[in-house]
Amino acid sequence: MSEPNTTQNTILIPPDLYYKEYWLNTSFQDWSIESFDMFWIQQNPTLHQSQDRAHTSLGSELKILSKASDQRVAEKALLLQKLLKCKKSAEIIDIIWDRSEEIADSKVRLTLSELLTKTKVKTNIVSEIGDLGSSATSK
Repeated sequence: MSEPNTTQNTILIPPDLYYKEYWLNTSFQDWSIESFDMFWIQQNPTLHQSQDRAHTSLGSELKILSKASDQRVAEKALLLQKLLKCKKSAEIIDIIWDRSEEIADSKVRLTLSELLTKTKVKTNIVSEIGDLGSSATSK
């Protein structure tokens, strides 16, 4: 079964999410702590140093998504909740928050790969992101 795309996200997500724009405009396969952080920073530019608030917001959203009627959405939300608790991708999250002012000032929505390219992060970290994303969909 193929992964849902952004045009299908409308029917996948519960209606009571606060950051609907993220869930609707980010492809299902790209849902991650890192991409949510970047989105959150751009939505809240004056709070660009508030990682705890961003992760609290994400945690609240994931609670709602974990009860979604679409099993794939619920499973991905549960996986992201676990990752959020264990901070498995902490190195990448640190890069995002170190560059949060630049992200907040950006007039366009940056992707994680664009940010990592700008910071010249080694490719093994980028590979780890792919591995995390693959494990989310391999259940």
